[in-house]
Amino acid sequence: MNRCEWKTEPIAVVGSSCRLPGSVSSPSKLWDLLEKPRDIVRKISSKNRFHAPAFHHPDGGHHGSSNVENAYLLDEDYRAFDHDFFGIHAREAEAMDPQQKLLLEAVYESLEASGLSMNDLRGSRTGVFLGQMTDDYRDVIYRDLDNVPRYGITGISRAVTANRVSFVFDWHGPSENIDTACSSSLVALHHAVQALRGNEADMAVVAGVNLILNPDMFILESKVSFPHLFHTSNALSLRHSRKHTGEETLLAFADCSSLQMLSPSGYCHMWDQRADGYARGEGVAVLVVKTLQQALMDNDRIECIIRETGVNQNGTSSGGITVPNAKLQTALIKSTYAKCGLDPTNARQRCQYFEAHGTGTRAGDPAEAKAIRDAFFPIKAHDNRLCDGADQEALQVGSVKTVVGHQEGAAGIVAVLKASLALQRAQIPPNLHFEQLSSSVRPFYHPHLQVPTSLLPWPKLSSGEPRRASVNSFGMGGTNAHVILESWDTDIYETDVVESRIYSTIRAYGPFTLSAHSERALKLVISRLSSCLKDMSDTDISMENLAWTLQSRRTHFRHRVAFSATSVEELIMKLDDYSTTDDTEGVISVSQRFPVRVMAVFTGQGAQWPRMGALLYQESPVFKSTIQHLDESLSRLPDCPNWTLADELVARGKESRIHEAEIAQPLTTALQIALVEMLRASGVTPCATIGHSSGEIAAAYASGFLSASDAICIAYYRGLHSSRARSPTSGELGRMAAASITYEEARELCRRPEILGRVTIAASNSPISTTFSGDVTALEEIKDAMAQQDKFFRLLNVDKAYHSHHMTPCAGPYLQSLEKSAIEPRGSTRSGECVWYSSVYGLSRSSVIETEALRGEYWVENLVKPVLFSQTIERAIRESDTCFDLAIEIGPHPMLRGPFRDSFKAVTGVEIPYIGLLRRDQDDRLAFGDAIGSIWSKVQQAQTTVSLIEWDKFGEAMLGPYGHLRRRPQLFRGLPLYPWHHEIPLFFESNVSRSWRMYGKPISRPKLPFCPNPKSSHPLLGRSTLYGGSHYDDPATIIWRNILKLTELEWLAGHQFQHHVDLSSKDMFWESGYAKAPATDSKDMSSQLRSFLNKKFLTPGV
Repeated sequence: MNRCEWKTEPIAVVGSSCRLPGSVSSPSKLWDLLEKPRDIVRKISSKNRFHAPAFHHPDGGHHGSSNVENAYLLDEDYRAFDHDFFGIHAREAEAMDPQQKLLLEAVYESLEASGLSMNDLRGSRTGVFLGQMTDDYRDVIYRDLDNVPRYGITGISRAVTANRVSFVFDWHGPSENIDTACSSSLVALHHAVQALRGNEADMAVVAGVNLILNPDMFILESKVSFPHLFHTSNALSLRHSRKHTGEETLLAFADCSSLQMLSPSGYCHMWDQRADGYARGEGVAVLVVKTLQQALMDNDRIECIIRETGVNQNGTSSGGITVPNAKLQTALIKSTYAKCGLDPTNARQRCQYFEAHGTGTRAGDPAEAKAIRDAFFPIKAHDNRLCDGADQEALQVGSVKTVVGHQEGAAGIVAVLKASLALQRAQIPPNLHFEQLSSSVRPFYHPHLQVPTSLLPWPKLSSGEPRRASVNSFGMGGTNAHVILESWDTDIYETDVVESRIYSTIRAYGPFTLSAHSERALKLVISRLSSCLKDMSDTDISMENLAWTLQSRRTHFRHRVAFSATSVEELIMKLDDYSTTDDTEGVISVSQRFPVRVMAVFTGQGAQWPRMGALLYQESPVFKSTIQHLDESLSRLPDCPNWTLADELVARGKESRIHEAEIAQPLTTALQIALVEMLRASGVTPCATIGHSSGEIAAAYASGFLSASDAICIAYYRGLHSSRARSPTSGELGRMAAASITYEEARELCRRPEILGRVTIAASNSPISTTFSGDVTALEEIKDAMAQQDKFFRLLNVDKAYHSHHMTPCAGPYLQSLEKSAIEPRGSTRSGECVWYSSVYGLSRSSVIETEALRGEYWVENLVKPVLFSQTIERAIRESDTCFDLAIEIGPHPMLRGPFRDSFKAVTGVEIPYIGLLRRDQDDRLAFGDAIGSIWSKVQQAQTTVSLIEWDKFGEAMLGPYGHLRRRPQLFRGLPLYPWHHEIPLFFESNVSRSWRMYGKPISRPKLPFCPNPKSSHPLLGRSTLYGGSHYDDPATIIWRNILKLTELEWLAGHQFQHHVDLSSKDMFWESGYAKAPATDSKDMSSQLRSFLNKKFLTPGV
């Protein structure tokens, strides 16, 4: 199916979330429940919502009462909310409608499921379209207007709910709260589709939310019966109409039956003979939608396609505002199919599954059954026969309400979510509570409609046809909504980006980045990911998809950690190790600047090891191409080497010549240049560089003063000539050694008569670390002297005495080779954005290096003179406008970590994160991945919408660009939800409101002079309430209130006088004893009957 065949722009569902009864916290858990449904209805009690017995009466019409005791309630504490996560003060959060709080968390979960970052979406044209029917929390606040919270107006306003989401996430698209009763959220989806097609939004979040806090709606809905709203005479007159059919007569009488909205049994018996109303349910469901074209461009995981939506209204044709209208429901289905170019009567174009409104009301069920039958299998006009043959496969019709109840304003999106899950899994879940077909539905049921009672495979389809489902949703006031969904299959839909959605087979090593809003939550994120991976089979885990999802498709929070691993088992081990330790070293280092200031430190000689960078060379195209380019540069020299960098890099064991100066010098520089390119490709650019000894060559390259070709040429000749170094006086071989002494102490040591001229200071590494260089015998003497003083001294793994008199004989030939090479420097140390600080000059003179000196003279000084590393760090700090945030050592091993930290702290008094890119004898792919992960985790930029690491480019640097050999990764499915902090309930409620909700239940409270608390209402006095004070220590009066009806109190007939019932003050006086009893435990308490007004008689029949 090509785009040109689409009559209207399809909309893609790219993510979803939900919280529903039955401990359903995600769409996958919803499917688990739908696949194997169970009874999850709960008895309403003071432990979960309100004290139901005080408001219950077997007669639903009884005043102030409901005949419903059950509902589908959420298991979680509706008062819990992670306010700090969303940047909302606790005082404001406790005044917010719990529906707002539930919605905020569910919206974030839908973003995670979509692979969308909060930071990336800030300021975007993202719309919010919310369906909301109830606002019980408004009643909670309104019960005591003397005691309202400061933020009450924004907390209880239904108009603010969608706006709250837009505000918190900083979205600038349309933001609408829609209330059409039970069709609210499906109408919201219709509005979202229109906004996307009309270019009013680039993305939309569509949601429905419903919470039950009070008995009010139960009481109100128990009173509604269709005879009050639909005149029986209108229905009966239809029997005598010549144009009226028997089916319409049946529907008319069904509409007029004396029914309440709510089911006393507490179940939605859709199309069952036991149908007696609907069961109320709670929950929230969220869909994230984009145009299909945008979703494909963004490489989103598509859950299903919205082909079309439609909305209409019953008007007055039904005869009553709450009466369903089968004709207009049929018209809506037909028009919705027609809008997208589909024919509902065509077997190949109609849906294979229909998610009905299916509330289980005797008026609604037959009307909807007829509407579905007439839309897909219409009766011929003249012979009263179905147009299609009866041999066709029946259309499966179900309703999610039979499993999770009726979520009212959220019902439409919950239904869409169920249908989407069925499309994705190619299975049709069963209905619950269907035992005997309702006699009112039977005329429309056979042979084309069927209610599934077990899990069914999706009907077989012709080649090239998508799975298709329809969803109905109807509002109490007559607003009907319909949506057509289709499965997403790249084999069916021809697009230009199908190739990008094929799984990659290239191995990925990470880093696997994890973050959370708090340290506690981070631990939970890590442990939950470990458990998630353990529950999956290896075939279900794509390491590249997992790494890409965590890196590029997640919101990155303040508390962070990253891991690299070559296998799932290794990753799980690292996750478990971290989650069971208290180590939080460097999890966060916050920078308040943008961009982050990074200092690059380049290692000198002595850190090299065999096969350093070999694995990166074999797998990273950036690393490999850099080494190949450097080899080409060396091959053009007149005295080019008879070996290649590539060969020496991968040489194993005895074949490696890594410790020979001629090889080690250029190979280390080549490695550093390649690592610089890897960092640049990942988005990391230093603002300052410092090189230690030969590390200055790569530092100059990184700062832009040398080309890669010139840099490798300098390194090659340095290694070539220094390999011939000898003592100019004795011809003795030289070594180098590190010692834990100050620069001044080292100078005094070198001035000793027995050492003078044989050993010199090679490097001042830190305030307490110095390197010696010179004759081997003299170094052994110093070693003995240091041992006597119990000070650290270690010979380095180099075979030459750099930065000493041993380099004097090779200095001349080295300069001559550089002059012949025609080095072309590119600027000075103050040009560009990156400053190079010379470790030859240190603090002694201006750090500005003359361009001419870089042709050769400077590099001879670099070879012969001491390395003033510690002094150069001090100069960099003092000359920098602001301090540095991070140091990265670029080389084979982070051997300068200690000296750098000591030097940095000596000047600033603080430490900054220090990261080495590689580690000796470790897998360099993992080491580099760990380093990138550390850079990401240890430094957070003030502007969090901009990442220090460009993850897609990092992936290309490590694994290659997307193309024929590497497909774009997909969103990893099934990751655990974010761990919310729900330990502290945030819910403002006055004592007056709580007394109302918990009426009749003993409440723990301070000792009061009186406190009304009967177990249930008194038949004559009614219910008692506190009046006059909002707090228990305020003066208050007990007021008893009741409504007397002869139909409810038959014994009142004994008080008749002249056909009227009269209640005297004497009757009420005798009841005052009862009025006193529950009010106090005090024997001294007296009661008074201050006034009794009997303004009119009760007349039988009135």
